[in-house]
Amino acid sequence: MKKNLLVIGIKEPHVETPVHWLIHHARDDVNAIIQLSDRELAKNFSKKLPVTEKEYPPGTLNLAKEVLKKLRTSKSIVLKNNGIIFAGYNLKEVEKLVFDTCEEN
Repeated sequence: MKKNLLVIGIKEPHVETPVHWLIHHARDDVNAIIQLSDRELAKNFSKKLPVTEKEYPPGTLNLAKEVLKKLRTSKSIVLKNNGIIFAGYNLKEVEKLVFDTCEEN
């Protein structure tokens, strides 16, 4: 079971780190996450990817719950008015999700 999150860098961890940790902890099939925080991308992709029902503040438990709920049906989801999360078993899978999603748009 994954109980630790390694954050490397000279800056404090990003505000979304707790949400990412909860995704990793809840899903054995997720070892890599890419989050693109861009409102325009979120708007553009909201027609073809699952979207969280509400807009929650970054890094909150409510956001994490909503993200986990949406990740049940897709490994690519839109955070309402915020950005997109791509989750996968490894970075190669996540990279493919990103490129495939962008090519379809």
